[in-house]
Formats: sequence, structure tokens, C-alpha cells
Amino acid sequence: MYSFEPNEEQQMLIDAVGKYAANDLRAAAHDAEESRELPRKLIGKGW
Repeated sequence: MYSFEPNEEQQMLIDAVGKYAANDLRAAAHDAEESRELPRKLIGKGW
């Protein structure tokens, strides 16, 4: 039987992306929408 649950490494990535989105992207979303620009620092951190 196949398991579609993420392995430990995949779960670590999922958790890290979730924290990045919650802490960094959410905080900058309003400003980015108002200025119609994405902060380069924010993009670099996510990349």
C-alpha cells in the first residue's frame, strides 16, 4: 500500500514554508499590494 503522507524531510520543508508565509509574507502583503512591488529582500529570503 502506498502512503501519501510526507516523509520527515518533506514535512520539514512544509513547516519552513508555512512559517515563512505566516511571518514574512503576511506582514509584507499589504505594503506590497499598495506599492504594487515585491520587496527584493523578501524574495531573496524565500528563494
